[in-house]
Amino acid sequence: MLCAVPLWIVRHALAGTKDRWEPGLDRYRPLSRRGIRQAEALLDWFDHPDRAVDAVYSSPTVRCLETVFGVAERRGLPLLLRPELGVGDPAGALRLASSQLGTANALLCSHGEVIPGLLQALELDVADGPLDRCAKGALWTVEVVGGRRRGTYLEPGRPSA
Repeated sequence: MLCAVPLWIVRHALAGTKDRWEPGLDRYRPLSRRGIRQAEALLDWFDHPDRAVDAVYSSPTVRCLETVFGVAERRGLPLLLRPELGVGDPAGALRLASSQLGTANALLCSHGEVIPGLLQALELDVADGPLDRCAKGALWTVEVVGGRRRGTYLEPGRPSA
């Protein structure tokens, strides 16, 4: 049986060049023009009636906030800042994801340093490739099917999405 409440795990869209930022200020790095287009594609993808979102959680970095702000705004939802979705708290990210899986149509936005480990810890069945796929602006859908957690990788804005 398919879980009616998927969990969406999104990697932030493309941001400006990291090496142009002072150490310690990387959290303020905004999306690039291409990243803004990726965030818009994500927003369009979530406009589909079968893709309900009831809660939007984000790492407190500007690039994550900018990636999912439009989804939260369009749905009339608060954008909930969660430090455990930032780099450095894998146990916290797992607790948050696990608490939302199967209970809310939750969207979580995090980083490439976090998502592969989170997916591994969720012990997902994946039929179409490795868990370490995590392009900027891409997302994973996590659903419970027959008592097992299934992950599906998607890149909104690409023809297959």
